[in-house]
Amino acid sequence: MSQRNISLGTSITATSNGSAWESASGDFAFGFKEITDGAFLLAVWFNKIHEKTVVWWANSGKLVQRGSKVRVTTDGRLVLTDPEGQQTSIAVPTGNNVSYAAMLDTSNFVLASENAVNQWQSFDQPTDTFLPTQQFIKDSRLLARFSADNYTNGRFKFILQQDGNLVIYTTEYPLESVSSSKNAYWASDTVGTGYQLMFNQSGVIYLIAQNKTIIQTISSETSSTANFYHRAVLDFDGVFRHYVYPKAGGSSTGGWRESWSVSNSIPPNICTAITADIGRGACGFNSLCQLGDDQRPKCQCPHGYSFLDPNNEMSDCKQDFESQSCIKDSHDKDNLIGAEIFVLVIAFVLLLFSEMETVGRRSSLFPMGE
Repeated sequence: MSQRNISLGTSITATSNGSAWESASGDFAFGFKEITDGAFLLAVWFNKIHEKTVVWWANSGKLVQRGSKVRVTTDGRLVLTDPEGQQTSIAVPTGNNVSYAAMLDTSNFVLASENAVNQWQSFDQPTDTFLPTQQFIKDSRLLARFSADNYTNGRFKFILQQDGNLVIYTTEYPLESVSSSKNAYWASDTVGTGYQLMFNQSGVIYLIAQNKTIIQTISSETSSTANFYHRAVLDFDGVFRHYVYPKAGGSSTGGWRESWSVSNSIPPNICTAITADIGRGACGFNSLCQLGDDQRPKCQCPHGYSFLDPNNEMSDCKQDFESQSCIKDSHDKDNLIGAEIFVLVIAFVLLLFSEMETVGRRSSLFPMGE
């Protein structure tokens, strides 16, 4: 199926009626997706399913107002303009010979030259999702979103390091160096051999060496991309999940419910995977983490605590009671401080006398002049 080219100078506007550039098959669309009333995300999404699941977003996940525009400029850039006229560059191509833009059936949005060489592509700037045919080379990374409807940066990172190790970190670690896997809560243990992560059209995610041999299978799903949509996501709870969704009219999708199903999860239990020495886990500080029936973390605050953000159960838990103290009032506190100082002075004096006594004993054993 031929692609639909988008001419230079073309723009779309954020409206509640929807405004997007679709791929030739209609499987994917690029445009403004309304997240909350009047607030839109510039993104790429699965276009033929009810959920319109987002697979890539621009503008660091920040929402824009109704009336914002995105334009493919005449010089080949992708520019976002808000209703007040403030501009943000979304894509700046490597060359100056861009002839058109296109939303491809792979979900890749590109700025391309006349001879179809990509000068910029969304596949090179992944957000939280890895898709079939997408290249994931060394230093490629996924960054989890903050929450289900907040697409700004979250707390987890999935990266193929320069040393060949594929790892998942909390964003608090490693603070000093990303080359050490000791602070990862999951790792492929392929230092020195890992070269590229692949996601083929058979639905298999695997790590290869530089000579193209498979060194580790990360996730294997027998449902072909011909009949199922596939995506692998670093979810906001820190779990890397491989999802499948039956395509309408697929020849071998009988019995499948029209929704995303989890094929594989890494790590299998996020509640036990992250310990205190490598950062905050799926649940916030002071909270309790337990896997639910859906194998997703359920966060609860202990008795006497409540969520710091009532709208986010993965936030930290705050204390709802006053800390108990044996000190009744400020006068008692002053007395206690005075007593502590007195004890320290006495201890110092005793230590001083002890030292003087030792010196005296030494003097008696070795009198001056002898």
